[in-house]
Amino acid sequence: MSLVFMAIVLLSCFLMARISNSEENSLTLEECIETALKNNQGLKIAEQQLNSAKYSKIQAFGRFFPSLTLTGTYAKLSEVPEIKMATPQLAYYPPAAGYVITGYETSSIGFGGRESVTSRLSLTQPVFTGGKIRNSIRQAGYGYEIAKEEFRRTKNNLIFNVRKAFCSVLLAEIFVEISKEAKEVMQKHYEITQALYKEGKVSGYGVSKVKVQLVNSDTSLIKSQNNLELAKKFLFNLINQRDIEDRTITGTLEGEIEKPEDLEYYVQGALKNRPEIKQSEYQQKISKSLVKLAIAENLPNISLVGNYEYQKPYYFVDEWTGVWSGMVMLNYPILDGLGISNYGKIKSAKTIEMQTEIAKDQLEDGIKLEVEKAYLNLTESAERISAQKENVENAKENLKIAQERYRLGLMSDIEVRDTQLALTQAEVNYFQTLYDYKIAQAEIMKDIGVNPTQGGTLR
Repeated sequence: MSLVFMAIVLLSCFLMARISNSEENSLTLEECIETALKNNQGLKIAEQQLNSAKYSKIQAFGRFFPSLTLTGTYAKLSEVPEIKMATPQLAYYPPAAGYVITGYETSSIGFGGRESVTSRLSLTQPVFTGGKIRNSIRQAGYGYEIAKEEFRRTKNNLIFNVRKAFCSVLLAEIFVEISKEAKEVMQKHYEITQALYKEGKVSGYGVSKVKVQLVNSDTSLIKSQNNLELAKKFLFNLINQRDIEDRTITGTLEGEIEKPEDLEYYVQGALKNRPEIKQSEYQQKISKSLVKLAIAENLPNISLVGNYEYQKPYYFVDEWTGVWSGMVMLNYPILDGLGISNYGKIKSAKTIEMQTEIAKDQLEDGIKLEVEKAYLNLTESAERISAQKENVENAKENLKIAQERYRLGLMSDIEVRDTQLALTQAEVNYFQTLYDYKIAQAEIMKDIGVNPTQGGTLR
């Protein structure tokens, strides 16, 4: 009795371990998306680009504050610069001649020493730049917002691609099961045909034809299994998970069919929330600031400058001495290339502004077309699902009747094969429609710029 009890316990533990291991190796859609958001290389690149734009914004903001510069020089000369002087030698001769120059004495005066050290501390504070700094900061800020929207766009596209790849795996698994089912049906049909052949009701040629069909169904199964492996590899590469051995996917294409909103709801949501639209708006703001920057080139720049210099020697005296100075600097470009150069800059900036406006209109038209296409796919696939499901049930019933009639010799082999083909095609169409619905549902969410993993709603 105790041995039986121990055997039951061990068997239970083994089964629990198998179930636990199966759960660990199984991935749901949510887990795939979460893994992709952590590991996908493309999203990591977009994140680094976002960080770069953030630091560029900080860098631009720093131009508002004073700059402090420390410079130092050390020089050593082969010889000290000097001035040579000739001093006259005088002699006095009584009274008629007076003082008379009898010769000259040469002497030298050196300028400092052979070594000189100078250090300077300079402080510069911009006071007025005509809006150059302010507009540069605005541009950097808009660039950061564009990078944020690009990161959001990359993230939404990644989620869509993971959803599509996940559904492709589910569809491939279903096609494998359909192929297995078709092979089993064909195997049973082959066995019935052999039995009829033994009874003399079917010729050897008829058996041979069914045998060919059985081999073809086996080939279709192998092809379906290969497609499944490729679909899984694509999904695992997308989420950057290379260890695909013994990994399974948990999910279903079937589920509640939601009634879509009106087309205008999705169009307005896309025009309001799509990352590309927001990027285009920030591009327009950048182009406007470019015009202001070009105009600011004609305005004066005013800066406060302070210097403190500490050096040795100081004015030819071999000692350390410090001196400070302060000034206000005015830089006013009165005439630059007869004014033609900056006139061209302003006009060029205004044409860029016009380009961004035209590009935004073009972008909006393209997005409207994308949303309408996704909307039509969504509504069309939703309407097809119920009809395709009913078609599958009818095809299954027809196959049962056909097989029984064939067994009784009341139906030909060709009619049975046609019935089997009809069932396979009906099942393929049904699950393909479910797949199309899931993809259209995910695509329209992407097209309106909503991330469904974060409770995606139009903002």
